[in-house]
Amino acid sequence: MNQRLLREKIGLGPVYLYCEFEEVALRTVMVDGELEVYVKYRDTREFKAVYDSRLVGIALSDNPVQITKEEYYNF
Repeated sequence: MNQRLLREKIGLGPVYLYCEFEEVALRTVMVDGELEVYVKYRDTREFKAVYDSRLVGIALSDNPVQITKEEYYNF
């Protein structure tokens, strides 16, 4: 997914992504104009990540694949 399209989708509502390189699923939401990113490793609970963390930077820049809400929660 190209970065421009990803930014547009994130601005419209929750987006669920999978990053193969880091083997994580991400949930992005806009809250009061600020991006919040939640990370989920396989079979674990999600946690809120610091947006400018290394993990989020790599995951968002490494061509993540959009997944469904159900796929995210079943990850």
